[in-house]
Amino acid sequence: MYGLVNRAIQELVTTNFGEDKWQEVRKVAKIEEEIFISNEPYPDEITYNLVGAVVETTDLSCRDVMHAFGEYWILETGRKQYGDIVEANGDNFVDFLSNLPDLHARIQLMFPHLQPPIFEVTDVDGNFMHLHYTSKRKGLEEFVVGLVKGTGKLFQIEPECKLIQPATEDSDERIFSISWA
Repeated sequence: MYGLVNRAIQELVTTNFGEDKWQEVRKVAKIEEEIFISNEPYPDEITYNLVGAVVETTDLSCRDVMHAFGEYWILETGRKQYGDIVEANGDNFVDFLSNLPDLHARIQLMFPHLQPPIFEVTDVDGNFMHLHYTSKRKGLEEFVVGLVKGTGKLFQIEPECKLIQPATEDSDERIFSISWA
């Protein structure tokens, strides 16, 4: 993953727990880098180790950390790093999620080695939809839930997001059921 992802974890930790907690997270994760370069690719293992260290050094579950990180990614990192692109991605919740492939295509111009997940919205019916998420990266389902909840906050709604079909041996696709009032 790109350094931007790891920097976002760092910012999430320092914003909520302070610099000392970040240094503790780095130590537990065995991360030597003091600064992550946003447009530099890093092994995925570093990101997973950082998340694990946040869980280990706080009272938060992995689920809570991933939800918080997903929301932070949309509400803070997305807005700061890609403000105009995020703003232009859709005028409402459904359009925003439906346009994620276009958003990733635009971001890929800045990050040529980006391996973005594939998102597809189907079965839209009033305040309900399915979100199909395909990625070879494992264990990010709760991050996706956080992304959906963060996107809901952008549009002043509180979506419920549930994984209804996990990845299988034969498929990296997961399906989420999303509803809102």
